[in-house]
Amino acid sequence: MLRDIRYSARLFRRSPAFSATVVLTLALGIGLTTAIFSVVNGVLLRPLPYSNPSALMTARSVSSEALLEWRSRTAALTDIAAYDFGHAPLMLIGDETVQLRQAVISPNLLSVLGVRPILGRDFQPADSEPGAEPVVMLTYRTWQQQFGGQVDAVGRIARFEPVGRRVIGVLPPDFMFPMRLIVSVGEARILTPIELPARQGYTFDVVARLRTRATLAQARAEELSIVRQPQRPGGVPTASSLTPLSEALLGGSRPSLVMLSGAVGFLLLIACANVGNLLFAKGAEARRAFAVRSALGASRRQLARLVLVQSCMLSVVGGLAGVLLAYATFDVLMSFVPAQLPRAAGVSIDRAVLGFAFVLSLVSGAALGLFPAWHLSRGELQPTLQAYERATLPAQRIRLAILATEVALAVVLLAGAALFARSFVRLVGVDLGFAPRNVLTLRVRTLESRYATVDQQRAFLEDALDRLAALPGVTAVAAVEMLPVTRARRGGAVTAAAGPVGDPIEAEPRVISPGYFQTMGIDVIVGRPFDRRDSSAAPQVAVINETLAQRLWPGARADGQRLRYESYGTVEVRDVIGVVRDVRGFAVDAKADPQLYLPYPQSWLVPPRFVIRTAGDPEHFVAAVRHELRLLDSRAAIENIQPLTAHVAASIAQPRFQTWLLAVFGASGLLLAAVGIGGVVAYSVSRQTREIGIRMALGAGPRDVMRTVTAPSLVALGIGLAAGLAAALALGRVARAFLFEIEPHDPVTLGAVVVALGATALVAAWLPARRAQRIDPLVALRSE
Repeated sequence: MLRDIRYSARLFRRSPAFSATVVLTLALGIGLTTAIFSVVNGVLLRPLPYSNPSALMTARSVSSEALLEWRSRTAALTDIAAYDFGHAPLMLIGDETVQLRQAVISPNLLSVLGVRPILGRDFQPADSEPGAEPVVMLTYRTWQQQFGGQVDAVGRIARFEPVGRRVIGVLPPDFMFPMRLIVSVGEARILTPIELPARQGYTFDVVARLRTRATLAQARAEELSIVRQPQRPGGVPTASSLTPLSEALLGGSRPSLVMLSGAVGFLLLIACANVGNLLFAKGAEARRAFAVRSALGASRRQLARLVLVQSCMLSVVGGLAGVLLAYATFDVLMSFVPAQLPRAAGVSIDRAVLGFAFVLSLVSGAALGLFPAWHLSRGELQPTLQAYERATLPAQRIRLAILATEVALAVVLLAGAALFARSFVRLVGVDLGFAPRNVLTLRVRTLESRYATVDQQRAFLEDALDRLAALPGVTAVAAVEMLPVTRARRGGAVTAAAGPVGDPIEAEPRVISPGYFQTMGIDVIVGRPFDRRDSSAAPQVAVINETLAQRLWPGARADGQRLRYESYGTVEVRDVIGVVRDVRGFAVDAKADPQLYLPYPQSWLVPPRFVIRTAGDPEHFVAAVRHELRLLDSRAAIENIQPLTAHVAASIAQPRFQTWLLAVFGASGLLLAAVGIGGVVAYSVSRQTREIGIRMALGAGPRDVMRTVTAPSLVALGIGLAAGLAAALALGRVARAFLFEIEPHDPVTLGAVVVALGATALVAAWLPARRAQRIDPLVALRSE
């Protein structure tokens, strides 16, 4: 074996161009595959940081009464814990005020998950009893950032608003809260105990652990019989919401990562096909050397082992280069990973990823060497020493079949990249209904002890709006309850107040201040926007969007009409004073829902988010905005201060991530296909030098030589393009769910892919064929 390795190394040193081409091709395929596997491993494959996570289940919207009954009657579950996300409290640290998202949990949640604090103790049932001392548990990040990682933080009273809480423990660094939609509500930074039973109508999400011999079907049937009972006799119960926790946490990211894994797998197959053709051609050239070794006594087994050693050596070196490529591009890759991807912070190139790269290199090398080893060791080798050996027809057909396969794979990869690119361009160019450029957004929270009443909170808001509006360069300023494209909803039921009562329309309410439509660039179609006339003492009014206006009063003017709005059990009748353009409130890729705008003086809610339109780059106004708000209230917490364009960009981070990666894969596949076609034609020229010389001596012209050299490769190219186009059409159903306003069988996109790949292939074939036209017949015949 060592002798084979040394011999192979000498051969590679004598063919540096061939060796470098193989290594770089494999490095590209293995490197990109390793990079994507690091994300897949970190998000999907790495076990959840809980004890026996496969036994954990989760369900949503369970009332406190149903939860207590479920606990007492369950036979399929060992224990059930509840959690919710209450009002994020403000924490006072020196002169700073920090808002920390809290999770309100039942005391048994950590024991159900199988998680123990690294410092301090877990919650106890007594912590949830009325009159118990307020306590809090810190996540590792909060402990490090807000308490400096000090061990004596446990037992200390943390200054929360409105009441201090004693720190009883610190969670492990890898703790992940078992919740859905973590990006929408924010990462849980502290845990506090919940009080059961809660008030009437209050619901929780739950986490439960399945018994050893129980099944998910049994647990779901149990939930339906206890929790999801029909509300009226003979009614149909809702479906069970009990699902495995891993599916609830990671299921949403699985289709995207599986799709990207399939795409990079196509790229790796293209690279392997390319290298396979190169090794096959190199082996044919080495057939004479093999014949000599066979004549000197080498067995077929030894010859086959030598070929496998050579391919594995090249593959391992290519794998090492690929790992270096993965390391070099890792930071760039992570900069595109969307925040919506769960556990993205834990993605790394660890030992599991390195082991995957090593195994992939060995498997690729063995697979690439098997066929050349079989081909070179079969048949009689002695005739090779006795006469000139011309490329056999079966060998040529094999190389052309590999080339056609490579082209087909490249068509599929390029088609996916082109479809996603066009989809993303349409997504970026969609009409949002507002103008996000030159708008700064931020959230402000004030201490409840300073602003205990709604009137005090409104007074702070008005003072803040006046101060910000007076800043040089600020053209408009307003406040809003929730920004557009936030992927969060708060619903209410709306009906027309006059005439017969129809079915209620689910509408998204937005509590805003006067000037919001001007600041956001939202056009008022009819009527007027809110102004200072719409005070708390004035008649209650509303502004609605086009969609809600058409559904309530189709074909009629909506301004001047009256509507009935019901939310949280209260019913309000309001006058519609205006209609505005539709705004994409939930997501960029989701159509506008019915929306209802309410003036904040006529609502119990005081909008905490500010939108500031500036005359220039909003980033330049951050310091001035902070200064003015600090002058108004030094204890106000200022958070999430960023341009509105950054907020919109974050909402489309997932399709940007997919498009960017597929563009890289598509460009790499196009490059590899061009190299493969050029390599096959170049090899054909080298093997037919004598034949070309004879043809030219007999009067063949340059066009005849070009046709002779390129015709077989062009036939393989045509077959590959046709097969790849058919495969792209067949796989289009998989891509449909990821595309925006474009069909997977879009003829313009697929036609452009075929033209681009075909033109690239023609250029790649023309370059070596042009060299064949310049062969001197006398030199070619004399060399033979």
